[in-house]
Amino acid sequence: RLRRSWFCHSARLATLSHMNAFMAVLSPIFRIACATFDLPARPPRMTRWPLLPLLPLLTMAGPGSALAAGSTRSAPYTLDIATPPVFARLSPLRQAAMGWSDAMRAQFLQSLPDSTTPPPMHGEPWQLHLEYAPVISAGGFSTLIGKGYSWTGGAHLASFLKTLNYDSRRHRMFSLTDLFTEPGPAIEAICQEARRQLLARLHAPAGQQDSLDSDPGMIEQGTRPGPHTLDLFAPVGSAGKPARALRILFPSYAVAPYVAGPQQVDIAPQVFARWLKPEYRNRFQGGRS
Repeated sequence: RLRRSWFCHSARLATLSHMNAFMAVLSPIFRIACATFDLPARPPRMTRWPLLPLLPLLTMAGPGSALAAGSTRSAPYTLDIATPPVFARLSPLRQAAMGWSDAMRAQFLQSLPDSTTPPPMHGEPWQLHLEYAPVISAGGFSTLIGKGYSWTGGAHLASFLKTLNYDSRRHRMFSLTDLFTEPGPAIEAICQEARRQLLARLHAPAGQQDSLDSDPGMIEQGTRPGPHTLDLFAPVGSAGKPARALRILFPSYAVAPYVAGPQQVDIAPQVFARWLKPEYRNRFQGGRS
């Protein structure tokens, strides 16, 4: 009986501890809501069990996301950061995503204006929004794409992209150069093919689905081989089958103006197959050619 009583008491304390930590994150939301609706600004306490029915109303950031709020001396801000949709078997990929989320949060908070900066004219708070697309699986590779935007008072939102690539068979994160015996020629060939596809879109009739509003000089510069030209990539295809292509993503401003948004091209394995390392040749369609 004593053992049962001790176990129940310990479980109750653990539950209360987790709930109080949960409410510590949500307290800023309560303060903003109270200020908006002219309610008493008392911080909520989850140690009061009658508040449990309110939980669905408190988690308004959507499934898989965490919404937080705060303020500087000049203006408020909001953080809307999604949880990576990654299973436990891909824990290194999840850890990499959480690390990137933390870095983006820290960078945003560090960039907030100081008290000498006037608040936004329209009254909107500074914002950071970060979300993840579902994991792309092909050829034994798993890729997580993070995207979002931040706003700290500029003319428009600052968008961003990130790809995180995990080798599910070798159980490690990898970069594009890790796939090749000679990265230099392989990167050059991929850049040339990406440039060819983008220039073809440039000359496509206006209004066509894959037409691109840019100029040859911007495309040339954005596809020039360099340390970060092909940072954003993903092997694509069907799960359980060799990857059919290597998708290259270009963020806003890389190969087209901001209004055109991010761009992507799919590179056939035949373009880079000759430089694939032996352990990767059967993981791309036609990789042995």
